[in-house]
Amino acid sequence: MKFCNKCGAKVGDEQKFCPKCGINLRDTDLEEVAILEATGNGVKDKSKISSGTKISIISAIIIAILLLGCFVVGNDLSKPSKTVSKLEQAINSEDKNELAKLLYSKDSRLEINEDNSEYLLNYFKENPLFLEKVIKDLNDDCFKFESLGKDNEINPKNDIKTIRLAYVRKKFIVFPSYKISVKPAFIEVKTALKDVEFSLNSVEIGKSDKDDYIMELGPFMPGRYDLLASYKGSYVDLENTYNIDFINSNNENNNEKIIVEALVNLKFVKVTSEYPDAEIFVNNKETGVKVKDAVNFGPLSAGTKLYAVVTLEDKKLKSNEVLFNESTSNINLNFKEAEREIRDTKDSVKDSVNNYVRGFVTAVNYGSFYDVEDYIYPGSSLYNDEL
Repeated sequence: MKFCNKCGAKVGDEQKFCPKCGINLRDTDLEEVAILEATGNGVKDKSKISSGTKISIISAIIIAILLLGCFVVGNDLSKPSKTVSKLEQAINSEDKNELAKLLYSKDSRLEINEDNSEYLLNYFKENPLFLEKVIKDLNDDCFKFESLGKDNEINPKNDIKTIRLAYVRKKFIVFPSYKISVKPAFIEVKTALKDVEFSLNSVEIGKSDKDDYIMELGPFMPGRYDLLASYKGSYVDLENTYNIDFINSNNENNNEKIIVEALVNLKFVKVTSEYPDAEIFVNNKETGVKVKDAVNFGPLSAGTKLYAVVTLEDKKLKSNEVLFNESTSNINLNFKEAEREIRDTKDSVKDSVNNYVRGFVTAVNYGSFYDVEDYIYPGSSLYNDEL
């Protein structure tokens, strides 16, 4: 059964004109009517179909508008400049949590969290000019992303920037996502001594287990750190703090690794003397080490005082005192001054005895006590006998 596409009246398959309205029934119109019949929706429901169609069309338009709006809003929110704005807001509000969410590192070994993001935040606070430069560089990166329409390479080998903008992925398959890329930093610690203890920002990080020790630390968030090296030896205790600025070092040297040679002012020396059995004293303390055994003595720090003591003829002689400095490799502890003093003492005693003998002879011959008075201890029995 077919229907007139104008009035909806039933028409036969062979009829050329509608029996009700008289319209010429064209083949194409009949085909459309046949289609309506096949779907079970006659032209009698034409008004209902139109209303549903209108609703569907309106709904589709609304959905399209919403999708378009979402796309426009999402595209605007995903602009790289928005990431830079969020960074500025996080820094100004000192929000470590938000800052950590914005940061990214190509090196997966660098764990980014609130604790280490604080180092970068503190650096920005202490160096406002550096922050100003970073924001300018990031805005330049925004221009490249937005105008050139292609991704910048993250951390290329010839790039000395510690902080830059980076494309990381797409959100919801459509929108690009950007973060603030930070270049991780490392420390290479060198020391010539065994048993040097190291701590970074008051946290113990290791101890040298041999001489000529090398240890690599990191990766670290860019910022400023304090590396403490401490040594407790037999003759000297020493510690030194090394201030490490990863950001400035990267900018100057284009190098992610900072090399620290720790406690280089601690050195070993060879001690010599004309008395090999003399005992060495360091900063007025006995060492129990004889000169003949001090081929590689130490380590010592600059300003350490050394001298030696030897016993001769039941007398203890003290050598000269030597202050160790970093350029010293050999120390000679000599007893020339002590020996001279002994000789002078012997000569003085000898002279006193000779003068007393001469004075005694004169005193006996002339009965004059005054010729020997200067050589006799006042109040002694000899002194009283001579009066």
